[in-house]
Amino acid sequence: MMPCRGWTTVVVLCAVAVPSARTQTEPDAQATDQPLTLEIRVFDGTDEVTSQTRVRVFKAGSRTDPQTLRATSGAATAQVPVGFYDLQVVREREGAVAGIRWAEQRLVQRYPDAHGRHLEAVNLQPGYGALQIRHQPSPASDEITWRATIYRTGDATKEAGKSVKGDGYLLFVVPAGQHDVQILPAIGEPIWIRNIELPADQTRLQTWKG
Repeated sequence: MMPCRGWTTVVVLCAVAVPSARTQTEPDAQATDQPLTLEIRVFDGTDEVTSQTRVRVFKAGSRTDPQTLRATSGAATAQVPVGFYDLQVVREREGAVAGIRWAEQRLVQRYPDAHGRHLEAVNLQPGYGALQIRHQPSPASDEITWRATIYRTGDATKEAGKSVKGDGYLLFVVPAGQHDVQILPAIGEPIWIRNIELPADQTRLQTWKG
């Protein structure tokens, strides 16, 4: 009778272990298939005009079946899988088209600490870059307890631009070039991030720890 009981115990333990392993692996597999939230913010130079803009999101190289987006405030958003996209932004004022810009071959990808969100800033004027700054690790909420300022590299006497608040991040839209950023945490000393290269017509993500 004792060997029989021992065998029964082993079978029960195995039966319990298999469902447990599936429970741990299934969320990871599902997470890789989940779409990202693509955030699109539109600027005319340093002025945000997202609320005046119609955005169309195409699969890169295609001009059919776009997602058409509008935002009354903040960013225009779409749920998309990881991949390359072409964005068309059309600014409208008083019912007339005031500007059109294409941003092509934009890679939408998953970043750590971005909580499934990807930001693209599109500028109607040439020669501007965008810098998104996040705290690492960043909270899932949009609460920001820190501040940041941006300067042209080598000139800390004049700010290069003002920040725009987003969902858990600050965004700077400034003329392309090399910049320094000063982070002002809620507690602690200022942190400098220097020599950040901002290419024209690109959105760069920069994280900081502290």
